[in-house]
Amino acid sequence: FNGELRQFVGEEMAQIAGFGYRRDDQGRKVFGANGIPLRTPDLITFGSALPKWVGGIMNTIHYKDLSFSFLIDFKLGNKMLSGTNFNLIRHGHHKMTLAGREEGGIIGDGVDINGNTNTVVAGVQPYWEVVRSQALIEPVIYNGGYWKLRQVTLGYDLTRFLPTDFPVRSLQLSLVANNVLMLKKWVDNIDPESFGLSSDNVLGMESTGVPTTIARASANMSAAAPLI
Repeated sequence: FNGELRQFVGEEMAQIAGFGYRRDDQGRKVFGANGIPLRTPDLITFGSALPKWVGGIMNTIHYKDLSFSFLIDFKLGNKMLSGTNFNLIRHGHHKMTLAGREEGGIIGDGVDINGNTNTVVAGVQPYWEVVRSQALIEPVIYNGGYWKLRQVTLGYDLTRFLPTDFPVRSLQLSLVANNVLMLKKWVDNIDPESFGLSSDNVLGMESTGVPTTIARASANMSAAAPLI
């Protein structure tokens, strides 16, 4: 989707590169005579697709024969290019493309090529089609981090029901739910762990793939036998 990964000596690996909005010395977007945003003269980098922090928090609570545990994990500090949102924007299905529809056009916030305030009304469709027509991917560069409630387990210890001469020393029945809840994310419309490309050497380049499973529950039984 018009972006790529680049490696630079002395910088973090997996830099996402592509065309961004052209800006003046004051950081204001620059628009053409037709009111359409202009892109940078060359590809620029938006940050690394590799996370800076990866970790988790796990806790288990016991009450008599019951146990309850949960796992929260996180991945933070990474960038991603969303191909799903790329297509949603260029086809007018993303909520950001609603701006200007009722007014019959949109005036971009910025300046023209001469540095004057942009006052040109652009058509909504060509205004947002720039992600494709100019390969301008800055609108679909996201913070790829997340916090997830990854797993919840409810267990019941059945050991006390076992006969004393039973060959199994302990027995527990557990109900396990995985991918329970997305606690926090920064990318629109998709799971930041979505991955639709064929190789892991394009980390951070999300493509239009099958949605990830939101929640899955299962029942497990674990047993332990004494050592012989």
